[in-house]
Amino acid sequence: MKKHLKIELVNTTELEFFIATWGTAFVILIVVCLLAKVLGKNPLSRHKWLVIPALVLAIYCILTSWIWIYYMIVFICLPFFLASVVLAYLGYRAYGTTRLLKITLWLQGAALFIAFVCFVLLLLFD
Repeated sequence: MKKHLKIELVNTTELEFFIATWGTAFVILIVVCLLAKVLGKNPLSRHKWLVIPALVLAIYCILTSWIWIYYMIVFICLPFFLASVVLAYLGYRAYGTTRLLKITLWLQGAALFIAFVCFVLLLLFD
């Protein structure tokens, strides 16, 4: 009888979690873009339909940007950060700069800063 050699390159649980989180972020991005296109009758309302979800995702990214344990930031924070950046960019293109967009950009910058500081601390003390 032949014995089959099974080589597992990636843990299937990690792969499922990766697909679930990145898929969720992608679905959020697509749904918000479609809602903004359909329900945003003028540029300002389209801007708000794009920037408010970007703000919520930026707040989520600030709350999760410190999670570098086993590099879980790639699964938990990064897909939603990228969705937030894309939505903020689309909101900027729809109407321009508003106070809501500036707050979102500051929160995104703070999430990047926290992630960078935690990464450096992980490298120094691990």
